[in-house]
Amino acid sequence: MNFNPNVPEPYSESWRKSYRASEDDAPRFSTYQSPNGSPISFVLGKNDFSGGQSVDTSEYPYFGFWSNNSLNEKPQEITINGFVRGENYIAKRNKLVEALRVKTNDDEPGYLDLPLWGRFAVVVTDWRIGEDGEKAGECDLSLTFRRAGVSESKRLSSSNLKVIDISSLTSRLQSAAVEDFVGKVSSKLDTETLTSGFEKFKTSLISTIGRIQGVKSKLNEITKKCNAITNLIAQGIKNPRELALSLVSAFSGIVSGLMEIQTALESYTSWNSTYSDGNSSENTSLSSLSAKNNPAATIRCFLSSVDTTLDLECITEEQQNTKKELENLNRTLSFCAAAEILCEFDTGTYQNQQGLWSLLEKLEDSLDLENSDVYAAVEDLRIATVQTLLERNAKMELSKNILSATPLLTLSQTLGCDEKKIRKMNTVYDSFLMSGEVKYV
Repeated sequence: MNFNPNVPEPYSESWRKSYRASEDDAPRFSTYQSPNGSPISFVLGKNDFSGGQSVDTSEYPYFGFWSNNSLNEKPQEITINGFVRGENYIAKRNKLVEALRVKTNDDEPGYLDLPLWGRFAVVVTDWRIGEDGEKAGECDLSLTFRRAGVSESKRLSSSNLKVIDISSLTSRLQSAAVEDFVGKVSSKLDTETLTSGFEKFKTSLISTIGRIQGVKSKLNEITKKCNAITNLIAQGIKNPRELALSLVSAFSGIVSGLMEIQTALESYTSWNSTYSDGNSSENTSLSSLSAKNNPAATIRCFLSSVDTTLDLECITEEQQNTKKELENLNRTLSFCAAAEILCEFDTGTYQNQQGLWSLLEKLEDSLDLENSDVYAAVEDLRIATVQTLLERNAKMELSKNILSATPLLTLSQTLGCDEKKIRKMNTVYDSFLMSGEVKYV
C-alpha cells in the first residue's frame, strides 16, 4: 500500500521562478484537471492548505487533568478562492463547471496544480461560482478539495490481507495470556481454588464438545485433550503454568478438531452429490445438516463465557485473586477460539455475522488488558479478524435484477464488477445487452 501524504515537490524554491514571472517565460497558471480531462486554468486569488491530527483526549475527575493520544492525521484539505476573467470567460467558466462535476475518488482523482505548491491528486468536495453585476467580464470561484487517499479496494488487495495468519495471532495471544496469568497468581495463589477452577473449565469444555456433530473417533480425540487437565490434577500437579498450558491445548484441540470435522464433511458432501444414486438415507442427510451447524453452535459456547463466573466460595484475598485471574484467562482463551472460528468458517448471513461480531466485541470489552503484551495481541487479532471479514464480504456473491436490456460494458461499470467476471458467472446470450437477474461480486 504505497501512499505518501507529504506535500508535492515545488516547482522552485523561488516564488518568481515558480510563477515564471519573467519576460522570457509564459506565466504558470493555476489549473484543475478532471480524471481523463484537460487542465483548465483560472486566476488564483487566495488558497488555504489545512490539516491536523485526530486526538483522543481523556479527562480525569478530581483535577486529575487530562491525557492526549494522537490517533491519526486528519485528511488534508485545500480551499481555493479565485476567478475566471476575459472577453470569452463564459466558455472557460462552463468548461470548469463540467470538469468539477466529473466524479472523483481515490482511484481516479482530479489534479490541482498550484504554482507555489505543485501538483496535488485531489477529490472534489465543494465548489461555488458567483458573478457580480459590477464586475463585468469575470466570475468568482470558491473551490474545496480533499487530497486523495488510499482507496478501499487497494486496502483489501494490499499485502497485509494476503499474509494474515490467524493461527499465529491466536497463539501469540494465548502465550501472552498464560504469562500474564502466571505472573498475577504467583504472589497471591490458592491452590485449592486453582484446581477447582480448572476442573470446572474442563467440564464446560466437555459440554461444548457435546454440541459438535462428528465421527466418534475425532470427538474422543478432542475429549482426551480436555481430560488432560484433570489428569494433571490427579497426579498432584498444581503448577499454574502447566495447568494453563493444558487449558490452552484443550481450547486449541476443539478448534482444530472442528476444522477437521468440517473439512471432512465438505469432502463427503461433494462426493455424495457427485456419486450418490439418490437413495441416501434420511438419517445421513439430517446428520450432515446438523454437522453444518457445528461452527455456529461452538462459537456461541465460547462467546457466552463473557457472563461465566466460577461458582467458588472465596474468603481470603488469595482465593479471590486466583478466581479473578482464572475467569480472565478463560475469557481470553474463549476470545481466541471465537475469533479463529469466525475467520475460518462462513457463519451464515450478514445479519448472523454482525450479531456474532457484536458478541465478540462484548467479550473483548470484558478482558483485562492491563498487560501490554496481552493488549497488543488482542488488538492485532481483532484487526486481523476485521480485515478477514471485510475481504470475505468483498468477495460475497451478489445479484441484481436488471429490468431493461443494458450494455454489458455499462453494466460492468455500474455494478463495479469486471466484465470478464460477469461473463463467467452468468449465461450471456448477447455480448452487448443483458437483462434479468445478474450475478456479480
